[in-house]
Amino acid sequence: MDFSRVPITPRKRAQDDGRMEVDMLIKNLNMRWDLRLEPQRRNESPNTRSNNRTMEQWCVCMITTLNFKKLAAQPLAKFQEKAQDAYMQWVKKPNADRGVIPEVSREKSHPLSPTERAQMLRYLHDILRESYDDFCTRNKGSQSPWRSRKDQQSRSPSLDDSPVPFTLPRLKQDPKRPREDLLDEPQMRPKKYKMPETLAEALPPPGRGRAELPELKGWRSANTSFESNAPSSIFSHPAISFGNSMSEMGPDTQDAAPDIQKTHTSSDYGAGSSFEAALNNTLIFDASEISPLGISEGLSQELKNVEISDRVSNHLTPEDILQERLEDVFPKLPASLRLMSLNIVYEITRIFLHAEVPILNVEFSSDDHLNDYDALWQFLKSHPMLKDRPFPERSSKEAWEAAATGYRKGGLGVVLGGSLEFNESAAGPLFQLRLKPLQLELSHRVGRRLGNDRFLEIDMPHLTGRGLPKLLQDLGVRGQDAVFQWLVDTPHSLFSRCWNPFFCKPADRKTKKAQKTSKKIFKTDSELAHRVYFFAVSGTGLETEISIRSLLNKTTALSRNSATVTLELSQIRYRHDIEYNNEVMTDGAGRISWALALKVMEILGLAYPPSGFQGRIGEAKGFWSVDHSDRSGQSWIEVYDSQCKWARTKSKRLDHDDYHESNRTFEVLQCSGPLKSANLNDQFLPLLMENAPDKGFMKKALNKLLEQALDRDLENLRCSLQSGPALRKWISEKNPNQSQRLKSGCVGYRAGFPIGRDEQLIMMLDSGFDTTKLTYAMELTRSLFRDKCEDLKNRLSITIGQSTYAYMVPDFQGVLEPNEVFIDFSSFTDEISGFSGVMLHGQEILVARSPAHFVSDIQKVKAVAKAELMGLKDVIVFPTKGNPSLAAKLSGGDYDGDRAWICWEPDIVNNFTNADKLVEHPLVAEGYVHQDKTKYEDLIKDHENPVSYFLRKSMAFNMQQSMLGICTSWKEKICYHQGSVATREANIISSLLSLLVDQAKQGYIFSDDDWTRLKEALIKVKPFEPEYKKEKPYFRKDPTHILDYLMDRTYKKVDKCLEEFAKSVPKNISHWDDDLVAYYLWAKQESTTNGEWKPLLSRLETDLSALKAPWSTKFKRSPLLEEIGVDWVPTLLEFFDRYREIQPTEGALGRTLLGGCGAEDLSPWVLLKASALFASYPRTYVSTFVWWMAGKQLAHLKALRRSGNAPHTVIPSMYVVYKPNNSYVKQLECQNGKGSVRMADMEDVTDDDD
Repeated sequence: MDFSRVPITPRKRAQDDGRMEVDMLIKNLNMRWDLRLEPQRRNESPNTRSNNRTMEQWCVCMITTLNFKKLAAQPLAKFQEKAQDAYMQWVKKPNADRGVIPEVSREKSHPLSPTERAQMLRYLHDILRESYDDFCTRNKGSQSPWRSRKDQQSRSPSLDDSPVPFTLPRLKQDPKRPREDLLDEPQMRPKKYKMPETLAEALPPPGRGRAELPELKGWRSANTSFESNAPSSIFSHPAISFGNSMSEMGPDTQDAAPDIQKTHTSSDYGAGSSFEAALNNTLIFDASEISPLGISEGLSQELKNVEISDRVSNHLTPEDILQERLEDVFPKLPASLRLMSLNIVYEITRIFLHAEVPILNVEFSSDDHLNDYDALWQFLKSHPMLKDRPFPERSSKEAWEAAATGYRKGGLGVVLGGSLEFNESAAGPLFQLRLKPLQLELSHRVGRRLGNDRFLEIDMPHLTGRGLPKLLQDLGVRGQDAVFQWLVDTPHSLFSRCWNPFFCKPADRKTKKAQKTSKKIFKTDSELAHRVYFFAVSGTGLETEISIRSLLNKTTALSRNSATVTLELSQIRYRHDIEYNNEVMTDGAGRISWALALKVMEILGLAYPPSGFQGRIGEAKGFWSVDHSDRSGQSWIEVYDSQCKWARTKSKRLDHDDYHESNRTFEVLQCSGPLKSANLNDQFLPLLMENAPDKGFMKKALNKLLEQALDRDLENLRCSLQSGPALRKWISEKNPNQSQRLKSGCVGYRAGFPIGRDEQLIMMLDSGFDTTKLTYAMELTRSLFRDKCEDLKNRLSITIGQSTYAYMVPDFQGVLEPNEVFIDFSSFTDEISGFSGVMLHGQEILVARSPAHFVSDIQKVKAVAKAELMGLKDVIVFPTKGNPSLAAKLSGGDYDGDRAWICWEPDIVNNFTNADKLVEHPLVAEGYVHQDKTKYEDLIKDHENPVSYFLRKSMAFNMQQSMLGICTSWKEKICYHQGSVATREANIISSLLSLLVDQAKQGYIFSDDDWTRLKEALIKVKPFEPEYKKEKPYFRKDPTHILDYLMDRTYKKVDKCLEEFAKSVPKNISHWDDDLVAYYLWAKQESTTNGEWKPLLSRLETDLSALKAPWSTKFKRSPLLEEIGVDWVPTLLEFFDRYREIQPTEGALGRTLLGGCGAEDLSPWVLLKASALFASYPRTYVSTFVWWMAGKQLAHLKALRRSGNAPHTVIPSMYVVYKPNNSYVKQLECQNGKGSVRMADMEDVTDDDD
């Protein structure tokens, strides 16, 4: 591409009538379409703003050039037609607030909202660009300098972001030089256009009527910003309000969006693409001085004496490519979907994204029949564009039903969520959107108030580090800034709604196991590490448009919890914190009355009265302990200064948002309860050894406790294999799906089998299967047994019977002295010894808090009895005296929900001495850690759009990569290498970790470069990987390090147990079960006498065979699908749908088997199909395919045959609350083992001896 050949009109041919004609065109556009274009001023030099033009200015430049070449009429007429069609489809909103929809006036024939105006400008820009592109190509005889997106992707242009030298055309004063010498190629006369004779014809009168606003594709350059209902966020907390700096609003009224017209930044459009870059370089002239010559004559005249530079790059810049790749991340909807219900649109979009099928041009009928979830899936399965495409996992039925009734079910809310993952391809969108199935979770405050359907949670990867796309790697910080600007400044259109982000936090970890996969602390940096919250500001199904600014004037608390009692203002009492020698002693703690605690307990359905609740109310968060001394019977709550995260207005008007009922409701996250024995945290082990006067005795004591815990766990494993009830009890105790059971009210299924091996084996045991007689049941048992053993090895699980974890609360009564604590148990059983009851009065105990890095993070204190504190049970009360406070000694703890580890094991406590608290290294003062203390008012100073700017800054801060894990691992290596946790280097890194743990709250900035600099200057040790951290460790005889020593003992014990288990498994366990094929064999027998059975069974056998063959090819002989290491779920669901489609042949018998009433999953036909599927395999091998397709039906058939009488019927919502009776299971073990008499047999026996 040669941008230097774009025609430029010489200054000396400028005419006033040409400038007036352009001004008239622009004025006409503004009057008819409210575009707010501004003509170039006569004396304005385009050079002054060429590097930062808005979209309006680009349009003016193109209109100017095309008009003076007599080529403006046709594109303007095309724009008029396009604009009229679009305007007819947009929704009229006559009752919208001022600033959201501009009011109609005589000056604006077509009043537009900011979003509509942005779309109109895009239409005008693209149409003008097309004409200008065509004009340049025809008159230069060269390729157009601007390519389509598709062409860009197919050619994969090389990236070159180096400065491009470009010499501007200069007029020469050599009259002897012929004009033809300046042309590199022959002139080509352009094809004649049929243009309207007058300008008025190019812009016909406007039409009337409006329909829905079409979905918009975001567009913004990487070096500009704009305001369009611009979102805002807070660096570290979503609940901070803009306060008086923004317009106040009533609790349920809409705040007007910022007036975009005031700043003219609603459509800033910098030179962010090749088109704008070309225009930027070629239109360096004053538009008022252009001569309106004919095309051919003008080209000859303007090229006279022009010096052309050959040093012109024809490549797109990396910024341009990034901007293009960001535009199509969110899919646009077809018109037929835009008025459908959100849950239907969400599910359809989710399926099309998973199938990787474009959705834009798909036509859908009315949604009347699609409200039924099964009907929706059947409709999509039969859709031609989705034929043979993989489908995702189905949303839960409970979540779908809740979506149809306000997206709530009790205290749970429907969660809309997904992820943006990097596109592995170098072409196409930078991110790939994936949507999660609809699911039910605890709701949050702002979701309960505004509707859970207005919130979308998107997980995103790191934008720095390893695993980034090459484009982002090459751009560095510029690429990050461009992504942040795209996130914030683009109105993202999805599900026929406009979404904007307003908060970001670290993504939730699903399970602790996921964090320790393969014992590697750090995964690829491109993992989904951040969760960005989007809010629907407008769109289909929303009664009120709410801007992000208005949203953040409300309390945007996003923590998931249970709403309980709504209080009156008079019941909320504000108190000052208790201080001791200028130190706050009640940081994060509050109190509630006994009467209020009883109401909360009733709402939550608790079976016991807690002594405290972790939660939120209004501006406060923390832990509220119950004041048992209050007997007034009144409901009240005390809020202390340190608990408040923002300040309520002083007006105390109930119509003010600060006093909305949502901000007066006590929200509970957790509550105290009966305590149990705790596992010892690995971090505590080196500290216990460091502070032990007799390290050899401490080592032996810890090893003894480890062996006791291992013996108990392994014995439970062995016993569980002795009988079905014992195994059922063991699984129930370890079942990770128990909470999900209670939340959804049923057992979750994937295809025809429960989700999770725990639930699968539970179903089989409940149905009467014997793990020692069926191969698949034994495979499930073996897998769970092996997982438990590996978990024991990886976690170094040391359960100390005489230890526990309890919430920390301060002594509001002031009766405890420094280093005294109070703790009282409602009930307690030592899980190792089995003894019940404990009273810690007058004896020394250890207290600690995780994370623990300094040697002083474990403290020996004295447990005392105080009558004033009686009633506080299952919490530990710390004194409000002493400096520093006891909580501060424990790695800077507070009382907002922290739990303390408490140990009264004599062998550990008696061999422990307190260490003095070390002085932390001044890393901030020395410049290794930076702290951003910028206040909001300083941050937004001199910014026209403070909301957008602040949000981009907060996104950049909250999405920086955390160094906490890296530094923690390094500290472990240092301490392992040096053999101590009290060295100078260990203290430096511990000081660093104490800062990083509060990084978001305190504004600390610590990058990988800072870490490298700190290591080179302060830590000149190059440690090696600890043996216990390796995937396959090799321990020397009698290792010296405590973790190596204990891990060595654990490996040997667990490996021995695995060997014993392998030997105990019966040989030649059968794949076959006669109970499962009995139904099919009966039908086969019937076919000998009943003619209808034979064709039906023959057709069934054929259909099943056709389905089995591709499954066998796909999965070979995998014993358990969960262990094959690939994403098998979509394939499984595809097979399951095909299996369900197998129907009986037409006829009376087929209709009878289908059944007319009852559960479809247990109809005679479905049971027959399951039995036939099992019977289709040989006795020597039955594939897992039968369980995934028909596990529920096979379990039912087994229960029918094994129960003797009819099996006991239990509905799902009742079944989930059942659990095995531990006493009965123990009695069975006793009867089958050492003893022969059960307690039940002894109840009626009396002692007749004298």
